[in-house]
Amino acid sequence: MPTQHTITVRTDDRVKEQGDLFGVFFEDINHAADGGLYAELVRNRSFEFDPIDNPDYTPLTGWTVLPQGGSTRATVAVDHPLNANNQHYLVLGPAVSADDEPAGISNAGFNDGIPVSADDQYAFSCFARIDDASAASTATLRVELRSADLTTIHADETFTVTAGEWTRFAATFFPDADDPTAVLVIRSDEHATLDLDMVSLLPIDTFDDDHVLRRDLAEKLADLKPSFVRFPGGCLIHDGAFDPAARDSVYRWKFTVGPVEERPSKRNRWKYNQTFGLGFYEYFRLCEQIGAEPIPVISLGCNAHHHLQDDIGNLQSWIDDALDVIEFANGPVYSTWGKVRAQMGHPEPFNMKYIALGNEEEYQEFYDRYEIAVHQIHDRYPDIRIAGSAGVCPYSDLYDPAFEQGDRLDTPLMDVHFYHAPEWTVMNAHRYDHHPYHTKVFLGEYATLDDTWFNALAEAAFMTGLERAVVQQREVHRLEAGHDQLRRPHILWHAELLCATTVLAQPGHVPARHRRRHHARPALPLVGARRRLAQHHQRAVHRQPTDDHRSRP
Repeated sequence: MPTQHTITVRTDDRVKEQGDLFGVFFEDINHAADGGLYAELVRNRSFEFDPIDNPDYTPLTGWTVLPQGGSTRATVAVDHPLNANNQHYLVLGPAVSADDEPAGISNAGFNDGIPVSADDQYAFSCFARIDDASAASTATLRVELRSADLTTIHADETFTVTAGEWTRFAATFFPDADDPTAVLVIRSDEHATLDLDMVSLLPIDTFDDDHVLRRDLAEKLADLKPSFVRFPGGCLIHDGAFDPAARDSVYRWKFTVGPVEERPSKRNRWKYNQTFGLGFYEYFRLCEQIGAEPIPVISLGCNAHHHLQDDIGNLQSWIDDALDVIEFANGPVYSTWGKVRAQMGHPEPFNMKYIALGNEEEYQEFYDRYEIAVHQIHDRYPDIRIAGSAGVCPYSDLYDPAFEQGDRLDTPLMDVHFYHAPEWTVMNAHRYDHHPYHTKVFLGEYATLDDTWFNALAEAAFMTGLERAVVQQREVHRLEAGHDQLRRPHILWHAELLCATTVLAQPGHVPARHRRRHHARPALPLVGARRRLAQHHQRAVHRQPTDDHRSRP
């Protein structure tokens, strides 16, 4: 006869309020932004790719000169740039096209082609001018959406370009058929040499009115109903040169705001180029639209992974980045950065409540700088809740000193990261039942190191413990691109597949979605089966997972 156990839930004893418990973390890794959530369909739209980004890159990566093996001249120049932050542009020499063999350049997007639908519309734009070396006073700029074999034109538009300064051209394309592998073709003029830059193609049907966020991926994010979004990283925010003028500089949020054509391209820590088309303004707008609190992460000029830090004499510039992003989010329209926000279309403040300083920093040089930054932020913005950094390992020698510093500085949150096997995660479901510090734990990143149902169950068990302990928590949420780069763990990955752009939810998405959508705001006491539940957890840990447990559904 099976053993029966009784569990009693005290519904009249609300011992803890949950608050902003479950959220998500977004980082541009594996093309999660460019080629992912950011809706831009043209790869290397401003000809800024560089070997600094990736040794295999050239300024023409992503582009094909047509006809292949022909005489069309296409080079990248810097003599007459669009602006100071966008130095490179394409010089497209004159050539004669045939209807079935266009002369010019083509772009296939981020995968095996640009997926277009006859039911959708697409906004094309570019900057163009007649090159100074050309004697022509006018030129024809013909733009087409073609099939991959170039034999079929799905949509096209023609512009007249005149000599002089850069001019922006725009049109709306209405493809006449579905094509998962279309290419964007720009034809050469027969007589004039053209200069081109910021060649863009965006779907009009996006998640947002600004035509920035790809609908399917943004809807998956919104469906999680996260309480907050931590952005833009991650290791992304502290890797690179400390000089902001360097091509491979550390991520600085000020690169990412203002007109998109004036945002400088930089090396992404994950070995590709980042355009910053998805910048801090767009992150704040995303949070606003999905009802999540924004938690921007700002570097203090330290890189814990390599034990590097900027000269202490430059610390104020990093602290100013933190102070200024608060002003950008919350400041009045007459303030320096509030004015920038208003000019971008949002005069109302975003009412940001949190800011995180550093990512996985757990060494003394960072803690010394952190203390200086905290005092300045508290003095100017006493209502902003700061999350410090307790590193990437919960067993580090500096884990406890980080929380001790947090208590001394009255830091509300301390950011902890860990990536472990699912067995460890189940074993530690009760890890935060007893937390000896006033500063709360903010799990900015955690996951089990795979994407199977066994991992999802382990993470669900761990989240139960977090909910009970009321840890400020989130689950790793990275959007993975379906081309050549995959890094686990992740909840969603997207791929351009055969006939459509497809978003696939991984097993970890299930408990994450359930917890975020259905977690109870007040915590209720559970009595009567703790020992039995703990014993069950122990048996689950010691059971060796079979291939079935670890196989992808």
